[in-house]
Order: sequence, then structure tokens, then C-alpha cells
Amino acid sequence: MREWKSQEELRLFLMPALRLRIRRLEASGKHMTAQEIFAYLKEKKWKNDSNLHLYEMVDDILHYEMNSGEE
Repeated sequence: MREWKSQEELRLFLMPALRLRIRRLEASGKHMTAQEIFAYLKEKKWKNDSNLHLYEMVDDILHYEMNSGEE
């Protein structure tokens, strides 16, 4: 498994998936930045997970249901 030097490096690596999620959100009339999506998932979904695989993070970015009041 790849080791990331920082969370910023990981977030930048995940940018293609984050951009796709942003486009999907905007198409449904919602707005979030890549930083907001990443921070939300880090706090709500990945907080207690360890040894996440890249494919799991991409899947979460694309499919995780965010509470409507938090988007």
C-alpha cells in the first residue's frame, strides 16, 4: 500500500474523483469545494478507519451520502 507524505498529498492525488463529485453536486444544485468534501469524509467516514485502500476512498468520494444540511 502506498504511503502518503501528507494529507495534502493524498487530497491532491484524489483530485480527479473530487472534481467529478463536485460536478455531480453542482448538477443537483449543491456546492462544495474539494477541500470541503475531503474534510467532510475525513471527519465523518474515515475518522475511525485504518488502512484504507485508494479504491475505497475513491468510492466514498463518489458515492457517500452527505447530509443535506452539511452540503
